[in-house]
Amino acid sequence: MTDNNISESLLVRYFAGAVSDGERAAVEAWIASDDENRKIAEHIYYITFAADTLDTMRRVDVAAAKRRVHGRIAASRRRRIFGVFQRVAAVLFVPLLAVTAYLLMHGGADELPVEYVELRTSAGMVSTVTLPDSTQVWLNSNSYIKYPTRFVADRDVELVGEAYFKVTRDGRTRFRVHTPAMQVEVMGTEFNVDAYDNPRRTVRTTLVNGSVNLLYSDNEGRGHVIEMMPGQCASFDKTLKSVTVGMADVESVVSWREGRIVLNRTSLADAFRMIENHFNVEFVVRNPMLYEHNFTGVFADQSLETILDHFRYSSHMHFRRTDPRDRASVTGREIIEVY
Repeated sequence: MTDNNISESLLVRYFAGAVSDGERAAVEAWIASDDENRKIAEHIYYITFAADTLDTMRRVDVAAAKRRVHGRIAASRRRRIFGVFQRVAAVLFVPLLAVTAYLLMHGGADELPVEYVELRTSAGMVSTVTLPDSTQVWLNSNSYIKYPTRFVADRDVELVGEAYFKVTRDGRTRFRVHTPAMQVEVMGTEFNVDAYDNPRRTVRTTLVNGSVNLLYSDNEGRGHVIEMMPGQCASFDKTLKSVTVGMADVESVVSWREGRIVLNRTSLADAFRMIENHFNVEFVVRNPMLYEHNFTGVFADQSLETILDHFRYSSHMHFRRTDPRDRASVTGREIIEVY
């Protein structure tokens, strides 16, 4: 029994159109009086709708099932109360509704199952995807993202690799990016996350605008939260499990979205990291003194060899390609030794 003498059976009859005018007015007033009442009514609505669908499927009459759906939508008063849900129901087909019917038959109608989408990009490929909440995501080379086909309570996605997020603001739910090392939590903003599955690399979060919270645990298991400001880059060391925050060259960090490599007094380590992502190679620096160099340049359609020539001429460094089968490679990519 629900509160205020509105029972589940009355709600079922309400959605079936089998109530008196007085009962209808009482139910609608009860629904409008409280958000919790509305949630209960939505729950009963889905159960009622699925039960009718199950009965229809047993008769294997798809045409009749679709007529039943449209018949529900034609009920003007219920459309005014639950217009959003009925507009969605109008375009559903019986095979999709079978999921709800299955839950009813097995006693699990509290939550509909959520399916997930997994997207992977290959070497040198940049992909874009729009999430169920209209958040836009750019996925860099050799990256992976997993997200639900619909967000229920929280907006959680998993990322391995690099992605740029333009998050749709929602004042009720936070958007969270889970990486193997840390978590990024936002409400609505634009930021870049570099979280490739490579033990030698740091996880970097660069905030373009808005604000984000970084959540991570140190080597002693203590939780930490860092709030970032626009233009900052936070680097998480996977070994030390600590974070350093500094200012970033945002244009350089996000240039991969347009297929470019933008270097602006960029360190050798960062420059090589960008080239590794773009060309699916792995650099092994034999001369640590080379890390003292910074580099400037913009590369759009140049080949890897052309870009390496830029480094040869500017810093007198040398490169030697080796087959990854000749030595252990962290990533399994082609190895380029630098000396």
